[in-house]
Amino acid sequence: FRVPDRYVVLRRSDTDPGADIVPLFRTAHDLERWDVRLRHDAVTVAHWLFKGVARSNGDSEQPPVPPNAGERFALLLVSRGRQLLPVSRRYEPRKDDVVSVAVHDLEADEAHEMLVALGWQPLPEPDAATSEGASG
Repeated sequence: FRVPDRYVVLRRSDTDPGADIVPLFRTAHDLERWDVRLRHDAVTVAHWLFKGVARSNGDSEQPPVPPNAGERFALLLVSRGRQLLPVSRRYEPRKDDVVSVAVHDLEADEAHEMLVALGWQPLPEPDAATSEGASG
């Protein structure tokens, strides 16, 4: 099918010669579908801030991803404080996490509604002209 090879990140402990395999993505995804979307420039990556969903006791938590989320979005990379980590099945969002999210352009409205319902808030993307002017 001419799908390019997938890369796997393995973390090794200094005390353990075996590898600790961390499955990527929080939920299962159809990688071939995302590959086609990326090759056809039908995906936008944006940053989202986790604020949580308020519960009656004032705490916040993330509800489970609804089964109808399908392949509308994929959480990719989380920035937590000074750490930058790939999102894995072990990832549990914490308040103020910033995550890079890939969104299928044709389903962007539905994806955004779901992300907001899950406690995420879109962050404004920096203006490219402003970024270039600041660096040069």
